[in-house]
Amino acid sequence: MKLLPCLIVSTVSISLLATAKTFDVAPDKPDALAAARDEVRAWRAQGNSNEAAVVRLKRGEYTLTKPLALEAQDGNTTWQARDAENTTVSGGVKITSKWEDCGGGIFKTSVQNPTSSIGRFEQLYVNGRHAVRARMPHEDYFMIGELKHEKQSNGKEKIMVKLPDEVAAALPTDKAAIRDVNLLLLHKWDTTRAFISDFDPATKMATFADVRWKPWNSWNDKCRYSIENFRGALGAPGEWFLDRDGTLFYKPRAGEKISRAEIVAPVVEKFLEIRGASHVKFDGLRFRNAGYHVPAEGNDPMQAAAFVEGAIQIDDSDGIEFENCEVANVATYGIWFRKACHGGLIRHCVLEDLGAGGVRIGETSHSFDSMLTAGPTEKIVVDNNIIRGCGFFHPSCCALIIGQSPNNRVTHNDISDTFYTGISVGWTWGYGKHYGTNNFIGFNRVHKIGQGMLSDMGGIYTLG
Repeated sequence: MKLLPCLIVSTVSISLLATAKTFDVAPDKPDALAAARDEVRAWRAQGNSNEAAVVRLKRGEYTLTKPLALEAQDGNTTWQARDAENTTVSGGVKITSKWEDCGGGIFKTSVQNPTSSIGRFEQLYVNGRHAVRARMPHEDYFMIGELKHEKQSNGKEKIMVKLPDEVAAALPTDKAAIRDVNLLLLHKWDTTRAFISDFDPATKMATFADVRWKPWNSWNDKCRYSIENFRGALGAPGEWFLDRDGTLFYKPRAGEKISRAEIVAPVVEKFLEIRGASHVKFDGLRFRNAGYHVPAEGNDPMQAAAFVEGAIQIDDSDGIEFENCEVANVATYGIWFRKACHGGLIRHCVLEDLGAGGVRIGETSHSFDSMLTAGPTEKIVVDNNIIRGCGFFHPSCCALIIGQSPNNRVTHNDISDTFYTGISVGWTWGYGKHYGTNNFIGFNRVHKIGQGMLSDMGGIYTLG
């Protein structure tokens, strides 16, 4: 990755770095960043609580086994890469076990054993890009045909869908394994992800229990869908499947050598959790390889995939900045300034290969009374960034979304390759009370959206 050609550094930042206490850290052990944070905390506890600190990362890969948590005591700190091109913070584990040729271009290896640190995962990254979990059809989608549904006592629906012959023949016969199979359904602007709860081979009817049926985005014969996550679906280059016994199957893409490929399984869903901190800056760091686990009840349809959190999540914090950074190979949103954040900055960053979108600002909650004390998130600047390759796991995301949040600036960004809206502003339907005011959106290039998957979208979409 090459960063954007423009670099903006304030004189305040230069002054801070010149007078700050410096802590050097090397990637010599897992969670080395947490150890560096604790070293800074110990120094501040010795009477330096108001002093600025710089944590300088030597080149290499810093692995996380859990999110790095930063709190009030961790403010007034810059986290800086000494060599930005070669400094990575990874939330994944490289798969280095030996691969066995299964024929047909498919290879397998065991990734889960008593000594393995890899748990169950639902994404896989190969040579710096996401692989596709085994699905049918390999390209495009099926259309809903025969469908039945009935209301359940919990207010949700039980839906029965007749599957195509080729899917029915390829599904696992084991009852436990078939409950791992899920359907991704495309509505107009939403998606539903639901697990098969039962399957009748005689009628080819798959049952999906406890599905939230929304009248404006119902299941019907105009909906398209894919069926994912079973061994019988594996067949196209770039697809993978993780069996319940820990066997990982992968079919390399053209030109990939399985013995030389860098294959990473994510073990965390978040890189950073920042709460209550002030004036923390990240400069030149590459955050890569984070996952997402679908809850047991699946994913009900929700506009902009608003139930999805951020791989970097910030609450109750002021002056959090990201410059010259990368966030890539994540299955959620990239960066979320969520609750009561003020004066944040994302500048000169690249956010790409994202399961959802790149940036979230503010909450979607309509509980305005809860915002009266700390106020809504506001005054976030997103300037001069590249956001691309959104929605590989949650297609209904927005590349950038502002919720109940005022006084933000989104400028000079290049936003592309997403299946729904580019920039979305506001989260109030109609003319009711809302905080999404006085937001400036200007000088952005938004292109390659929708791509025939979802509809009712915009390059810039305002709501409320």
